[in-house]
Amino acid sequence: MINYNIPNKLSTVKYTIKINISYRKTDSHRTSASSVQALQYKSAQAEKNMEKHKKEISWQAPEFNYEHKDVSWYWLSIIIAGLMILLAIWQRNLLFALFIIIAEIMIIIWAKERPKTLNFKIDDKGVHIDKIRTYNYDDLGGFHIIEKDNISELVLKTKNRLHPVVKIIIASINIAKIRDTLNDHLPEVEYEESLADHIDRLLKF
Repeated sequence: MINYNIPNKLSTVKYTIKINISYRKTDSHRTSASSVQALQYKSAQAEKNMEKHKKEISWQAPEFNYEHKDVSWYWLSIIIAGLMILLAIWQRNLLFALFIIIAEIMIIIWAKERPKTLNFKIDDKGVHIDKIRTYNYDDLGGFHIIEKDNISELVLKTKNRLHPVVKIIIASINIAKIRDTLNDHLPEVEYEESLADHIDRLLKF
């Protein structure tokens, strides 16, 4: 007996194979599209990270400029303090004499203090001073760079009346990059040294 269902079965098999092939092509196309999108996303993220690192600069520096003070400096400080104490006693101003004594003790302690080495960083958020403080750009009014032969300083003008100026020691090789990074967020302003700056220099602080 001849089975006439064989051609029909062959047609069904061929149709099934065609459907499977088309599904595989579709899946392959979807996989390729997903891979391309993933590569494009990774590439965009990499470019974004590179751009972020371009506008970020970090360095290490002492928290303040230390100047060595010899024995004569301490003797001179004590003599001046002693004369001021005698003047206060002569004027019968014991409160002022007590203030001079406390101030002289603090000056001697500060004179012996050595600076710590801190980590500084400037990025899109602001200026970071180690884990101590972060100055956001909204809290700053401008910046100025004092260029010196040995040690240069970055001067930040804050909007805080009690602490209007922050000075950070920078290396001379970083000046151009620091200026370029800060110019994107803050104006570069003029800075005139105050009386306190001259007194600090005179006292070697």
